[in-house]
Amino acid sequence: MRFLSVFLLAACGVMSQGLPSRSSREAPRSVVPSIEPREQVDADPLSILQKLQSRSATERHIGYQWLFGKSIDTRDIKAAPAARLSFIQLDQDSDLEAVLLLDVPTAKVAFVFDSASDGWWRVGKFDNRVRDVRQSFERMIEFRDLVGDNDGNDLLVRKWGYGTGVRGNRLLIYRLKGGRLHRVFETIEEQVDAANEPGIHLLYLRTFLYFPDRGQTQGPILIAHQMEAGVPESQALVPESMVHRGRTVECTVYRWDEKFFRFLQDQRSRKQFCGLIAQDGASERR
Repeated sequence: MRFLSVFLLAACGVMSQGLPSRSSREAPRSVVPSIEPREQVDADPLSILQKLQSRSATERHIGYQWLFGKSIDTRDIKAAPAARLSFIQLDQDSDLEAVLLLDVPTAKVAFVFDSASDGWWRVGKFDNRVRDVRQSFERMIEFRDLVGDNDGNDLLVRKWGYGTGVRGNRLLIYRLKGGRLHRVFETIEEQVDAANEPGIHLLYLRTFLYFPDRGQTQGPILIAHQMEAGVPESQALVPESMVHRGRTVECTVYRWDEKFFRFLQDQRSRKQFCGLIAQDGASERR
């Protein structure tokens, strides 16, 4: 059985949105449906990018206004931002959607645009307002065909944050339908917490996501395998392989439900697929 694992790099950024403390840790979970706000924009994504990349501060200011609104203050932005524009299929219609990735001094921001008969609409905006912005755009935004019903790619978004004694990131999965971005899954992907155990100064929690071959699972499923390991005081950083020697906190199977338009827990499949994960993990650790 082939699995695709979502790995997280040791270095993580930060965001103003906090993470839960150790006492309130959560298992991987599906979500109550959430739809991102939608707003029509005054220009197409390519024109916005061209304005932002202009040598003229006045032209760049217009580009920022198209993205952030008329009240945006750009006096402290002295140069064109690092930016990347991609066109990708996110839904069933023939038109490609656009994703604009923008690196400004205080944040990394991703804008998702969808075209309609009346122009372009911003259907998603995701940012990591961080003190440490080393995370790459490839880590912040990913595209994966998870459901495989010929209706485009799914959008994976990571949000980094700090809480009280906690740092880590959340992983959210979105699907575009009817011109709106729907959040269909979310979990804590990585969390590093202060420990209160002899000889242990950090607790490292990590969720590995596996997407089995759809032909072998009677439809799309997602397996969330959450593991935890203690970091000895002698080690300042979390070794990449340490969590594999830790303990399983939770293993949960989710199956795609088109009616509810999200991944829902599938308790009946837990023993079958989590058992395979355990066997695979044991073989890797030998």
